[in-house]
Amino acid sequence: MTGILGIYLFDERWNAGSFGAYGLMALQHRGQETVGLELLGKDRKKISGEGLVEDVLNRITGEGHICLGAVSPYSAEFKEDIQPFPLSEKVSVAIDGKILRIEDYDWNDSLRYEENLRRAFKKFSGGNSDIDKVKEFFDKCRGGFAYIAVNDKNEMVAGRDPMGIKPLVLGKFGFEGGIVASETCVMDVIGERVPISPAENIEPGWAMVFTPLSAKWIKNGGCCKKAYCSFEYVYLARPDSYINDIPIYRVRRNIGKKLAEESRV
Repeated sequence: MTGILGIYLFDERWNAGSFGAYGLMALQHRGQETVGLELLGKDRKKISGEGLVEDVLNRITGEGHICLGAVSPYSAEFKEDIQPFPLSEKVSVAIDGKILRIEDYDWNDSLRYEENLRRAFKKFSGGNSDIDKVKEFFDKCRGGFAYIAVNDKNEMVAGRDPMGIKPLVLGKFGFEGGIVASETCVMDVIGERVPISPAENIEPGWAMVFTPLSAKWIKNGGCCKKAYCSFEYVYLARPDSYINDIPIYRVRRNIGKKLAEESRV
């Protein structure tokens, strides 16, 4: 249910902070317990707290041309675990959904969810923060989730699990950079949609990787079975959003029409 957002602008003179705040406001319906925004560029700064976006991000003092953010319906026992949270000293991540297990890692139920992910990543990466290594780690994760991660080398990766349970869409700032978010309503507020293939969606099992010199698609081994989250269509998503290229308003209107046919008042 968490709303996640990543903004990557290629020119370091840009400041993505305000764009990130407005983008998270567009996703506020997905979570009103905690808010987090991390800016990367010449410096690195995270602003996070409990409450609404307009309260937590009412004054953004940092600057950066890369932005990672999240709104969550879940409270955090420790402030460092407010999304986006650190996967290591060099990598931060925002996750919508749940990772249930990780290949070659024995999950420790006595540890916090975030701490398990940190230990698993440390075991897998050996301290390597290359964005390809980050993507390979999430390829080993199993569950229903979408993620956006950034590292200390000003790189960003965004991807979905092989079944595509949680949504993730792509937008752009003209030729200046890219936007990745849980819903298309973010692009309507701060950018524009991308009519390319996969059209608007980051498809199940795919990832989009941004570096200072490129933006490219990468596909993992994945399975071909798709299992989209039905709650996105009936409850979670904004009525003006598209999920997997399907207009949410049209889905809910058709559900109401069918209900009226079967159970007239």
